[in-house]
Amino acid sequence: MELRIKTEENEYWWGGSSTLGEKLPLSRDSTFYMDRSYTENQTMPLWLSTRGRYVYGTAPIDICCEQGEFTFRSDGEIILDSRGLCLRDAYLNAMNCHFPFHGSPLNQDFFRCVQYNTWIEYQYHPAQQAVLDYAQEILDHGFAPGILIIDEGWQKGYGQWQFDPAAFPDPGAMVKRLHDMGFKVLLWIVPTVRPDGEFFIQSLREQPDLFMRCRQTGEPVLTRWWNGCSALLNLANPSDESFLRKQLDLLMEEYGIDGFKFDGGNADMYDPCHMIGGEPDTPLSCYELNQAYNRFACTYEYHELKDSYGCGGLLQIQRLRDKWHRYDGEGLRSLIPDGAIAGLLGHPFICPDMVGGGDYLSFLPGSIIDGELFVRWAQCSACFPMMQYSKKPWTCLSEEHCRLVLEAGRLHDRLTDYILLCIKESQKTGEPVLRLLEYSYPHMGYETIVDEFLLGEHILAAPVLSPGVRRRRVAFPPGVWTDQQGNLYEGGTALDLEAPLDRLLWFWHR
Repeated sequence: MELRIKTEENEYWWGGSSTLGEKLPLSRDSTFYMDRSYTENQTMPLWLSTRGRYVYGTAPIDICCEQGEFTFRSDGEIILDSRGLCLRDAYLNAMNCHFPFHGSPLNQDFFRCVQYNTWIEYQYHPAQQAVLDYAQEILDHGFAPGILIIDEGWQKGYGQWQFDPAAFPDPGAMVKRLHDMGFKVLLWIVPTVRPDGEFFIQSLREQPDLFMRCRQTGEPVLTRWWNGCSALLNLANPSDESFLRKQLDLLMEEYGIDGFKFDGGNADMYDPCHMIGGEPDTPLSCYELNQAYNRFACTYEYHELKDSYGCGGLLQIQRLRDKWHRYDGEGLRSLIPDGAIAGLLGHPFICPDMVGGGDYLSFLPGSIIDGELFVRWAQCSACFPMMQYSKKPWTCLSEEHCRLVLEAGRLHDRLTDYILLCIKESQKTGEPVLRLLEYSYPHMGYETIVDEFLLGEHILAAPVLSPGVRRRRVAFPPGVWTDQQGNLYEGGTALDLEAPLDRLLWFWHR
């Protein structure tokens, strides 16, 4: 099916994927193309207009934008809805028709305090004593305990959900100590199994129908992913689902693990063109298999996800994908627009990437850590629904920069009560928690503002997103806004305000 529409003057479009923030919004002057196979991070076949229109695909869609005309193509139905008058109308109409919210209420711990992840500090080589030292240093440097994610490398092998005894000689004692310190503990997992060794062979003996299968040979299909080739679990298959649940529940029962970071399982991983041995023997598409993985993850109270296609409306914890340690090009400047798009695609419970960036290549030996960037990143994250640290600021920053990063975390802690009210409301209404100004105040000239955002309806955040900047312009929506010093600002104005490194510009709507 193909749909062509003309975009109107001063009409702007958002959608597609949360990775597109620095390229959006689209307008009649934009030139843009997105292939239907693009499924990174939070993705939906949905585009929303500031004039109240939306386009939704029952299957993945291509989009081409040239000379003021949008062309949408899909193997499924393409729906154009023009009932609304503004971006909020478009979102609510689309959400209520195509992805109404459902699922169990989310655990408040994700929003109550900051999160920590071992990934950048230890990458592929976490170890028991290192994790305990990491947690103790968090407390020693004045940070509050929270959710602690032990990332990749804790296990004996991919798909072998057992602690590596050389690195973790007594995981039960480690988890107990972390609990005593006030942390909840999550483990990183992927739905892949190394296709060699006793564990793989024994698993097949016990459950012969495990894993994605090749139609020609009936053998488990191997899929290429970022850490090699592995057999792939199909979480839409009851055998695979019970197999993985048994492994994960055992970790919870035996060691006291609270939950899991569910990595991988993205539609791209399930794509037959990335598999060795032909198409998998399943009537489900790679998108449906990704959705099954997402639904499985949400059965665990403590979970985190990063890759989803068409999962809008499912109550789940999502994080923006790994960002580079820089300002532009998938760096700091992408956080606000990417987070806003995630909300518009039905994922309001969004965590920005780890403070300073989560792409480990930015932190290899010899890399330069920019203290100012680290501080501004923490400040921007403080007014998100969640925030997450990984790199230890006290090991790579000056004492002053470290203090300012700590202050950003404490600000997030102080906003807890308000954040929880926003989360509770969003779980009922499905509306984004992090909002573009245009979403809440339509047709007032805010269509292209992507360096400010609203947290709910009452907090306006205007972080600095460029190096060396100590003064920035702030657009104030209608109403009266107040800062932390008690200064009042009349809405409907735009003012240049001082923004020294020790100050995040944020305001409360009176």
